[in-house]
Amino acid sequence: MDTGKGFLLIWVLVTLHVLGDFYLQTEKIARNKKTSYRGVVVHSVQYGIPFILALIFIRFGALLLLCLLLSVLAHFMVDSLKYWTAENNFFKGYHKKPAVVFMADQLLHIFLLLLIALLYVKVSWQSPLLHLNKIWSDLLGMVNINPVNAIKWLLVGLLIIKPANITFNLFFSAFKPEEEAERNVKQQRTGAIIGTLERILIVFFISINQFSALGFILTAKSIARYDAIAKDRAFAEYYLIGTLVSVVFSVAAYILVFTGL
Repeated sequence: MDTGKGFLLIWVLVTLHVLGDFYLQTEKIARNKKTSYRGVVVHSVQYGIPFILALIFIRFGALLLLCLLLSVLAHFMVDSLKYWTAENNFFKGYHKKPAVVFMADQLLHIFLLLLIALLYVKVSWQSPLLHLNKIWSDLLGMVNINPVNAIKWLLVGLLIIKPANITFNLFFSAFKPEEEAERNVKQQRTGAIIGTLERILIVFFISINQFSALGFILTAKSIARYDAIAKDRAFAEYYLIGTLVSVVFSVAAYILVFTGL
């Protein structure tokens, strides 16, 4: 088995999960999931799209198809459980803490994907590698790209954009000054774009071992908001939290994906 032309199953499953749970899930669908079980079903169907489309790139096998379907089914079951517990008086108190629910939800999803990947390897008696269809393998070979690194870079890129923004808003929105909360949608999107570009640059400089360059990124960002930082302590503290969380999230994503497994 040529490991240079394959990639680890768990990274594939987690990448597909991030695509389905974050990038295909709109704010409207997220709201509908909380008020209607139909929203849970709709989200689960949309969540399964990347898993089915993955068969275009990965060499088909009946066991692989079963693995992908089990991943989608596991996601549906977890989201169903979350919906039912929200309706139960005993668990309603926990659902008033969205950050805690979000973290528990994501950890459970990832745990089940790890379990499915492990079962796949045990049943198939193969190392946890998948192979690309020949056309994609040849294309990557032409530009000398290792599929393992390609899927890892894709996962890191996906993590530091939308999931990072959502995580920060859930955990640290309470620290947002009133002036920041009242900013219009366009200004909020601008802030999100700046944060995303910051994390992309952080990951890039970490990957080439240029750690000193991180200081230039943070300095440039601070200069742009200097007046607000100097005049408003609440904003300065919120700005510092956002910057530190951005750095920690970027470093953690890179280390976890490239050295975690």
